[in-house]
Amino acid sequence: MWIFFKRLFNVGKAKAHAKLDKVEDPVALTEQSIKDLKQDLAESMKSLAEMKALAIRTKRDVQQAHRAADQYEQRAMQFIGKAEQGDITMDEADRYALKALGQKDQILRVSSANEQNLRAYENMIRKLEIDIQKIRTQINTWEGELKTLKVRSRLSETSRRLNERMSSLSKNSMSDMLDDMKMKVEEQEALAQSYEDIAINDSGSLKCQCQRDSTEEKPSFACGDTDPLSCNDYQVNDGCGLGNLCTIKRGRFPSCPGVAACGETITNSCGEVCSVGGACDDPIVACTDTTWEPSESSTCSGETFTQTSNCGTSRSQIGTKDCSVSPPPACTKICLPGEGLCSDCTCKRACV
Repeated sequence: MWIFFKRLFNVGKAKAHAKLDKVEDPVALTEQSIKDLKQDLAESMKSLAEMKALAIRTKRDVQQAHRAADQYEQRAMQFIGKAEQGDITMDEADRYALKALGQKDQILRVSSANEQNLRAYENMIRKLEIDIQKIRTQINTWEGELKTLKVRSRLSETSRRLNERMSSLSKNSMSDMLDDMKMKVEEQEALAQSYEDIAINDSGSLKCQCQRDSTEEKPSFACGDTDPLSCNDYQVNDGCGLGNLCTIKRGRFPSCPGVAACGETITNSCGEVCSVGGACDDPIVACTDTTWEPSESSTCSGETFTQTSNCGTSRSQIGTKDCSVSPPPACTKICLPGEGLCSDCTCKRACV
């Protein structure tokens, strides 16, 4: 009985492992491992920084202890020198010197323990640096493998979908689809040819033209014609029954009625902005055109000339002067031989 349950347990275990193998994503597992390793690297870097700070403080304490020991040794030597000079007695010098040397020995004992700790700290720092370098190398290696794994995973997934698609399409079904498409294309080409034949008259000219309501305001135009009343190009049905459009070109290009002053915008009769004034706080733009020279009356009617304003602005203008020449009045006086006819119709001799 026990053997039966053991075998049943092994079967369930095997199936569970098989299910987990299907659920596990190697890319996701690798990314999680890299994330955990980077967290370990951050913690190691923090420990390394703390250890280096402790080593720096210990090294500073050792250096200070050596300086203090040297000072106590120099002080003991000073006491011996003072005794030799007679400033103090030899007993006092020995007592003071022994006391100073005792302070030196105590400082050196403490410094010796700090030096041992410093060597231990330096060994730990070297070990941490080696471990950190290994972690960094491992992260770089895994990240490179992860990039390759992602590319291979995408390629394998794309190949799998492509193979599934190709396996679902049999050779016969694809041939049927291509035949249907070819038939539809041939039908459309035949229909287009028939409409083209209908559109051509006996002389070979195209009958289909743009259809538009023929009124006095909006007459009908053919494809590519120009509408003199329109400010924009527009499209209309070409009237050939295929639903195609053709373009009627814009034929109206009104001139600008003037030059905009500061803060002013001028539009033409089509609603298009043709002149924009600058800022009124600009001393150059703030000038307002009030007078224009020369005047229209100084140029013959119908002739175009250029006017200049008091602000230096130029514009085109049409003259209004009547330049027609009046014929001389009919002269009815008959001059005698040797007399000439003058402009006032009076006969004078040698008149030119």
